[in-house]
Amino acid sequence: FNKRITDIHDFDPEVLSIFSRAALESIKKGGEDWVSMVPDFVDRIIKENCLFGYCGAPKSEEKQASEDPAEAAARAIEQK
Repeated sequence: FNKRITDIHDFDPEVLSIFSRAALESIKKGGEDWVSMVPDFVDRIIKENCLFGYCGAPKSEEKQASEDPAEAAARAIEQK
């Protein structure tokens, strides 16, 4: 024990099964199951601002930009 890394004692075990990649993939596809994976206010912000490629309906391949926002976000998360 080096006193620099400590155990987390106050956490919600219900959220341990949530993975950011799964949430981002659901957002990208226009699904709604991601809403239960994020805090209450985050879903509203994502929907209102069309973040991570979510604009209420699945996008066709032709409409997607060359760099998908959800994939870029997932890559940024992986690099941390």
